[in-house]
Amino acid sequence: RAIRAAAAAEDYGSEDQRLARAALLFLPDNVRANYERAIAPPRPEIENEIQPAAVETEEVAPEGTDPIVAAARIDPLSQPRAFNMLGDTEDLARRTQRWIAGEPVDDLQLRLRALGLIVVSTDSPDKEAFAEAVSILRAAQRAGRLNDRFVRYLRSRIEDALPTISLKENLTSALEPVLTTSQRSERVLEAYRSTVNLEATQRLTRDMSIIARLADLTSASGAIGLVEQVSSPDDMRRILLITEAGGDRSVALSQEMGPQMLGLAQIGVKWTMGLVLQVMALMALGMALLWTTLSAFTQAETVRIN
Repeated sequence: RAIRAAAAAEDYGSEDQRLARAALLFLPDNVRANYERAIAPPRPEIENEIQPAAVETEEVAPEGTDPIVAAARIDPLSQPRAFNMLGDTEDLARRTQRWIAGEPVDDLQLRLRALGLIVVSTDSPDKEAFAEAVSILRAAQRAGRLNDRFVRYLRSRIEDALPTISLKENLTSALEPVLTTSQRSERVLEAYRSTVNLEATQRLTRDMSIIARLADLTSASGAIGLVEQVSSPDDMRRILLITEAGGDRSVALSQEMGPQMLGLAQIGVKWTMGLVLQVMALMALGMALLWTTLSAFTQAETVRIN
């Protein structure tokens, strides 16, 4: 379903060609690189005297091409993981411009990509895991495989990290001047970066680390199937516990049992205000019962002595 969703976003080529390009996203890096080298046309030799900046090339997705497809060709990471669908800053700027103009653009996908590109550009040790988790969530959401309750939770987390009102103000200012494509891309990314709430992003990073860990224990496609069963942060901890114990077998378990598999994991007692009040009430009842017992025993002794 994720492959078909990515293929449906393609604007050119036959159905088989679109499916093939979409399927590349789910291959390991070495297999994908070997395939792309095998089908790539021969390139002319370049003079050694030419400066590196002059021979450096970048493949840019055509206007309207979905970044999920472009991610197979453009990798923003210096050390890529097995699954990356962040795309590049120029495509982010184009889609941001459409969003600010009021065109139908999925703001959840847009802000996920922006957060991924921002974290990747830092020195954070979690940047690769964050990028892979963003890619998994984007693929799962585009394929309609995320629980509605979990999507609402994810939106609230992203809203905390990138508040819509201040974000639109900063992006509108960044897009006002007439600039070149590269300059506009830099200004747009900087507008996202200046809007980010660091504390909220740290909380979101903890969720992303769990999703990336699921991919490490299984695979990117396996993580999509596992995340599909999740509806809350507690469910994420449960699914991680099951995957830590079962590895790849947890994917087969999720296909067989669905969300019911979450009942197999016990993550301990979650202390809430209601639970604390109930415990305090039980303690008060116990103390009252003990006091009543002591009073009755004292009275009985007094009567016996008299």
